[in-house]
Amino acid sequence: MKYFVSLIFIIHFLDICGQEARIVNKLKEHNSQISFIENKNQWDSQIKYFLKISDQNYWIKDDGFRADMYSISKLNNFIRNDDKFIEDSFEKFGHVWDFTLVNKNTKSSFISENKKAYYHNYILGNDSTKWASKVSMYESIIDREIYRNIDIRYYGNEKRDLEYDFIVHPGGDFKDIQFVLKGLDKISVNEEGEIEMTTTYFGKIPLSKPHTYQIINGRKLEIESRYILNHDTVSFQIATYNPNYDLIIDPVVKYSTYLDCLGCTSCTNYSFDIDVNDSLEALVTGKTYYNTYPVTTGAYKAVTTSNQYDVFITKLTVNGDNLLYSTFFGGIGGDYGYSICYDTAHNIVFTGNTQSINFPLVNNLFPPFTVSSSILYPFVAKLDSSGGTLIFSSVINPPATAVAGGRGSGVITDKNNNVFVTGFTSSSNFPITSGAIRSTYTLQEGFLMKFSPIGNLIFSTFIGGSNVDVLRGIDIDKDDN
Repeated sequence: MKYFVSLIFIIHFLDICGQEARIVNKLKEHNSQISFIENKNQWDSQIKYFLKISDQNYWIKDDGFRADMYSISKLNNFIRNDDKFIEDSFEKFGHVWDFTLVNKNTKSSFISENKKAYYHNYILGNDSTKWASKVSMYESIIDREIYRNIDIRYYGNEKRDLEYDFIVHPGGDFKDIQFVLKGLDKISVNEEGEIEMTTTYFGKIPLSKPHTYQIINGRKLEIESRYILNHDTVSFQIATYNPNYDLIIDPVVKYSTYLDCLGCTSCTNYSFDIDVNDSLEALVTGKTYYNTYPVTTGAYKAVTTSNQYDVFITKLTVNGDNLLYSTFFGGIGGDYGYSICYDTAHNIVFTGNTQSINFPLVNNLFPPFTVSSSILYPFVAKLDSSGGTLIFSSVINPPATAVAGGRGSGVITDKNNNVFVTGFTSSSNFPITSGAIRSTYTLQEGFLMKFSPIGNLIFSTFIGGSNVDVLRGIDIDKDDN
């Protein structure tokens, strides 16, 4: 059901506002949690898990991890013009570096711990073999037997730093543990015993002095330890300990102490629409900055448009108490979700605009993208109730035929699950069906389209007059008018 406000229903409105506030707070809480996301073929095969902490991405691999620490800020000289479909412009700078285990056992194996109740879906690009559904998320992961009788465990702490414990079991030798730090400007050990990793834009990022200990008969015994740095290779010097018990060596990447979200979350993640079904489960759609695996290490800086946005769809339980899943949808260009709704079967219909030449298409009605474009074009799509299966998806009037772009800005379904989409376009040759209310294009037209439950076009018409027209929402009455 869509929510529209009148003075008569002010109490109902306040209840809705309270629910939306709870949903926003739950999304913020979710984004602040540490979650290791498994790779089910949505990323490069060398990636085992992905972890995002504020403006830090960690790509966990067989031999260690790759870290991408970055900041994104909107350029001050940019003036947004939504109705003309111009992209946002950003400055992104960061530093990519590698943590690589030396002479690691190639037959080690990952296990995951504390599976989260919610999951992700990834429908990215037009190659359906790369789509992944019900991707699990975990609080921590362990790579077993990286060396003989030695494991490494990755997890996060309450300060939202990445921790990784080397666990030396009886029979293991801590001297086997060595790792290389690559891609940094400089590496040194400071007076506090921390490794200082010097970066171009963020200064010195510390790797905390190793916290080494054993648990014996329920008591925690601290063991003196320090780093040994040989150029870019790190090992440990550890005092005498009891070899009959596990030895824990616990460094911490203390990045969040020095740089915690300098603008990224505030300027690259937006929610645009919320819908609630008859079970009071909420849907939220918008755009989110999609993170891709960096192929090289070192510092980087670039001015970019918003072409790394993807649509996100998040489903929550009653009152926004818990997340059920999030789906990420789009291609290599900028993708935006502006409106969303349920149908009677709790399938999910949404609309927005895109510039992705590899936009995911199923039962597409219009010619696909043939050339890349900086202009955004409307789309409409439908997912099943799990958020992981694409029922239909069409880019409306893409650049193969369109003169200019547009946006899908409102969507609703009737009791027969037909789909109504409204928006606006600057394309004079926008697809209009015979018998349309208005077929004449002037400057910029609003449009109204009706699709069948499987995405077939039933009718399409312009809505507007002789000047610039913008339609941003739609609803139907009890008779489906």
